[in-house]
Amino acid sequence: MKIEIISLNDDLLNRKDIKFSIETLESSLHQIWKEGIPSCISHDLKRPFAWIKGMGLLLEPDICTLIGQINKPECVEDIEEIKKKHEEYIGQIHFNLSEEKLQIVIDKVSIELTEEAKFCNFGFDGVIDKNIVLRKFPKLFNSQDKKGLISLKNLNYYAPGVFEIGELIIFAHHYFRRSLSRLNNYNDDFLTKLYEISKVNSEVKIALDLDLIGLKSTYKNPLEFEYWWGPKFDNDISKINSGVTCHEAEGNLKFFHGIERTEFFWYEQDGKYALECEEISNQKLDQHDFNYGCRYVHSMVDKESKLPIHLDGAIRGYSSGDILKRLEIDISKQGRNLSYQKLWRVDGEIKILEWKELICHFYRDNTLPGEYLHPIVNDEITSDLNRSQNVNIENVNEELFDINQGDGVRCFVSYKEKDEYENFTNKFNLIVNDLVNVDNKTTFYVENCFCELEKLFRLENKKISYKQDYSIYTFEDTVDNYPLIYHSGDK
Repeated sequence: MKIEIISLNDDLLNRKDIKFSIETLESSLHQIWKEGIPSCISHDLKRPFAWIKGMGLLLEPDICTLIGQINKPECVEDIEEIKKKHEEYIGQIHFNLSEEKLQIVIDKVSIELTEEAKFCNFGFDGVIDKNIVLRKFPKLFNSQDKKGLISLKNLNYYAPGVFEIGELIIFAHHYFRRSLSRLNNYNDDFLTKLYEISKVNSEVKIALDLDLIGLKSTYKNPLEFEYWWGPKFDNDISKINSGVTCHEAEGNLKFFHGIERTEFFWYEQDGKYALECEEISNQKLDQHDFNYGCRYVHSMVDKESKLPIHLDGAIRGYSSGDILKRLEIDISKQGRNLSYQKLWRVDGEIKILEWKELICHFYRDNTLPGEYLHPIVNDEITSDLNRSQNVNIENVNEELFDINQGDGVRCFVSYKEKDEYENFTNKFNLIVNDLVNVDNKTTFYVENCFCELEKLFRLENKKISYKQDYSIYTFEDTVDNYPLIYHSGDK
């Protein structure tokens, strides 16, 4: 494994105006210092690529930073190890309810479950079972349309993609999640915008997840902090030409979000402008009737008012053979003989800005729809992004570590396994972990700065004990590395 030290989080105000307290950062460290958690591409738990462990909290006068260690695979064996640990993590975190919690779910749901029922924790305690929502709340579906969509006015909003019915919660279709998987979070920005529009437009409908029910009292709203912004738009749709336009994805978009390209097709339909937009995905899926799921949008625009009067979104499913054929043609030539799941629709006049926001948010992680819909570059954002730079840890300027009079104290706080140090009886114990090889002889060592520390201890009539022999070395690299000192005692 390739090991790197990284900053995981801090207590500064982030771009979403949320600030983590030091207590919260410490709680995060407590959860991940020992076993660690998977690091996944684009917040997608179906795409693990490394493993992260918390190392400690770096406390400075103006900031507290959670520091971690990321282990990146360098060979096939490393990749298999990451996959195995990831599978164990998923089972332990998401499908491991205690008997007590499991029984509470059964009592609250209070209908007969099938043998295939699976209890889960996706930020709430719940159960996955075939058509459980239909069986529990059949009246809710009396007014569904021919595509199985439910009007948002008939649902009690609780959180983005979450609706309450008494003590239970039901959910928007799992295709609103990354990789179309319940393991991942909802597209909150899109679902929030859709709900806002539904408060003034009663013709907003949505598809539900028919197989998942949860307990409202256990629900915790997930947060993602990938910074995602929308462009400022040119609002004149009439400037958009008919025909097919294709925007190709570049390296990062392909790697992080599995996007090959996005196509936009304008044409006339029933005396109106029609738009079809499809994102071509290269991210292979599992546990579905198809291998590739592509987000698709259809809209109708009135010629006189130049306002959209209909907008809907869906997932088009392709087999491995079909996606290869699709890559050879454009959207205007693609037939309708595909797996198709309608997810949402809005009817009636839609403001241009809201129309474009819905499209861009539906295509979360994909910047190409915003690029196509006439963005104006935000110079402030561009400046911020261009200012970022990589730091070579071997050539860090020593001035970064200068401490001047009045700067305050800097320290690093981490957890250690208590059992490792139970045999220490003296109050202060030197623990030497560093090795050096000189003239084909390997020996433990400490740097000579430790001698100055020892002097301070002696001035206080304190002794630092040690159990193994060591040498003292001076590297003259302008950085002092102090050894680990274990402070034992009754507490």
